Amino acid sequence: MLIQTLNKDKFNHIFDLNVTECNNYDDIFGINTIAKWVDENKNNFFVKVKKEFSTNNIYGGNESSIIWPKLNIPRWNPVSIYTDLDIVFHSLKLRANPKFPSVCPYQCNVIFLISRYNLRLFYSFISFKEVSWDSYEPSYLSKWNSIEFMYHNYEERKKDISNISIEFNSSVEKHIRSLHKIQI
Repeated sequence: MLIQTLNKDKFNHIFDLNVTECNNYDDIFGINTIAKWVDENKNNFFVKVKKEFSTNNIYGGNESSIIWPKLNIPRWNPVSIYTDLDIVFHSLKLRANPKFPSVCPYQCNVIFLISRYNLRLFYSFISFKEVSWDSYEPSYLSKWNSIEFMYHNYEERKKDISNISIEFNSSVEKHIRSLHKIQI
C-alpha cells in the first residue's frame, strides 16, 4: 500500500522507486526532531533517546558587558533514537530516483515507533539538489507528520496510511512545477 507510492501514478515515466529498509534510525535525515518528540512526550513506545552533551552560550546582556557575563549552560540534547527490539526494519526510505538528468531525486522517510498496543508512523519528504555530477544533498525537509493508531484499528486507518503516498506525489509534483515554472 505505502510501497506503491510513485509506480502507479503519473510519475512512473520520470522516476524509478527504490525502497530501502533501514535497520536503525541514524540514517534518517532529520531524526533529531523525532528524538526530541520522544524525549518530550510521555509514551509507551519501545524506543530510547540518544543524547549528546553540549553547552549553550547565553549572554545576560550585550556581549561586551562586564556586568552580564557569558553563561555556558550544559545540556543533553536529543539527537537520535534507538530500540532493542529485534524487528525486520525500523524505518523505510522511499526514494524516487529520476530517469532524466534535469530532475533531482525525492525521498519519503517513514519511521515506525512500536509499543505493545499501538503504532505511530512519522513521515516526511525530502527534496534534493545536485551539488556535482550525479551527486545530491538534501535541500529541503518537510515538517514531520504522524499517524498513530491502535493495532485493532488498523483496518480503519489504512486510508490514512495510503494518504502518505498521495501527499508524497503531491509534494513532488508541486516542487517540480515550481522549479521548472510549469503552470496548468
